Amino acid sequence: MAGADWNFHSTDIAGAIRRVTGTTDDPRMIDWRGVRVAHIDTGVRDHPVFGGVTSGTSWVKIASGVNYMEPGDTPIEPPHDQSGTLIDDAMDWISDLSDKGVDGHGTRTLSVLCGDGQYKKGNRKSRVGLLPGLPVVPYRVTDTVLLAQRTVLVNIAKAITHAVDTDCKVISMSLGFPIMRSSAIGKAVDDAYSSGVIVVAAGGQFIDKVTYPGKFSRTIGVGGHTPDRKIWHLGHYSKTMQRFVDVWAPSTDIVRANPGWADDGRLYDDVAGEGTSYGTVHVAAAAALWLRHHGENKLAAHYPKGWQRVEAFRKALRDGSVPLVEPRDRQPVNGTGRLNIDTTQKKKLAPRAALAIRPKAETQIL
Repeated sequence: MAGADWNFHSTDIAGAIRRVTGTTDDPRMIDWRGVRVAHIDTGVRDHPVFGGVTSGTSWVKIASGVNYMEPGDTPIEPPHDQSGTLIDDAMDWISDLSDKGVDGHGTRTLSVLCGDGQYKKGNRKSRVGLLPGLPVVPYRVTDTVLLAQRTVLVNIAKAITHAVDTDCKVISMSLGFPIMRSSAIGKAVDDAYSSGVIVVAAGGQFIDKVTYPGKFSRTIGVGGHTPDRKIWHLGHYSKTMQRFVDVWAPSTDIVRANPGWADDGRLYDDVAGEGTSYGTVHVAAAAALWLRHHGENKLAAHYPKGWQRVEAFRKALRDGSVPLVEPRDRQPVNGTGRLNIDTTQKKKLAPRAALAIRPKAETQIL
C-alpha cells in the first residue's frame, strides 16, 4: 500500500514551496501576491479543512464565487444523489453519473488543492491539501462531473468568463465529457487563453477518449498516474489520445476531505480516491506556484501576449516532467512524463520564439 502522502513526494512540491518562501516548505507562509485559482466544479461545503468557508475567515473566497445552479445563493453544494462507483461498462457509468451526479465532488477535489488538514490512521499519516492558504474562488456549475447537459455547459462558459473577468490567474476544472457541442465553452477557453489565464482540465481516462475541455489544445490536459508511477488505466488511452495529455499527475489513492463528515464523523476519505479530477488539482497547484515564483512583472515583460504565458507554463511543465515507470513501448507517444512541480518551477522561462499559438478551441468543437 502506498504511503498516504505519496503524492506530495512524487511531485516534489516541498522544494517548489521553499523556493517561493525562501526558508520553509510550509505553504501557509506564502504571500500569493494576486495569484488566485478558480475552481469550477459542484461547489464546496463548509468543511473544517478550509478554515471557515461561511464565516469569511477562509482562503476559499466563497463571497467571490458564483452559484449557477441555484442563482443568488453562495456556491455551497447541497447534498444530492450520490453516484460514481466504477462498473464494467464505462458508458453505463457515464450515463449513471450524468443523471445522478457525484455528491461532494467539489469539496473532495478542492481539499486536495488547498485544504489544511492532518490525516492519521495507524502508521499512515499525511497532510491533506497541497497548498493551504492559496486563494481560491469556487464556482458551482453542476451536480455531475460529466458534461452532458446543455444548461451545465452554459454554466461552465459563464464561470470561465467570470473567472477571467475577476482576475483569476488559473482555472481548475475536474469535469469533462468525450463530446463537446458548446461553442460557448470553446469561446470562453479562447478568451482565457488570450488573457494569459492557465486553464487546467481533466483528461478523464475512464474510457478510451480524452474528455473536453481537457482535450482542447488551449487547455492544459491532465492524465493520471498511480503511486508506482505507472499510467492509470493504461489500456483506456490509445497513442492517438495520449497526444492530448500534457502531463500525468497523481490520480489514485489520494487522501481528501469527506464531504459527509457531519453525518459519519470521518473528516477524511482514504479509500478509492481515484480519477484525473485529482491529477488536475495537482497541476493547478503547479501553475499557481509557477506564477508566484516568476512574478507578474517578470512574466508580463517576457510575454506581452497572454497566450505566450500559457504556452511558457506548458513548456516548463512538459520539460520539467520526469519519466513514467513504463516499458519503452508503453511510454506516452508525445514524450510527456509525470508531474514534478519542483523541476517545472526551476526551468528557465522559454524564449518567445520557442512558443507557438495553439488552434482556437472554438474551432475544435465536435
